Amino acid sequence: MDVGKSLSYIMLLLVSLAALIIYVSLVQTERECVTNLQGNKLKILGNLKRCVDACWRKSDFGNSPYSEDCYVMTINSSSTITANDVKKFIPDCEPEFSLLEENVEHKIKIRYDASTKKIRLILT
Repeated sequence: MDVGKSLSYIMLLLVSLAALIIYVSLVQTERECVTNLQGNKLKILGNLKRCVDACWRKSDFGNSPYSEDCYVMTINSSSTITANDVKKFIPDCEPEFSLLEENVEHKIKIRYDASTKKIRLILT
């Protein structure tokens, strides 16, 4: 009987340890938002999506009652990026610009708007 109890405690310890390892590996894969973006359209949109997702998490997934400026980003793209490109790649956000011209430095503010429960991209 004591062997059975010991075995069950060891299994419980192993399962707990495995769950902890999985949790830590998931947390470490989350990348930080890069605020100085340069390169092609796909690279910039991918980094922009990462920052929009981070802002959404900061706003408690749309449950925060407070509007918040999450990030101010500098973007210099090697190709033109339109608002439709952004909407297709990041459907959960509202870009408040028509296009970002190629080889021109733009400043974009990523803002959680509590009144609409959306992430807005504001050209400053």
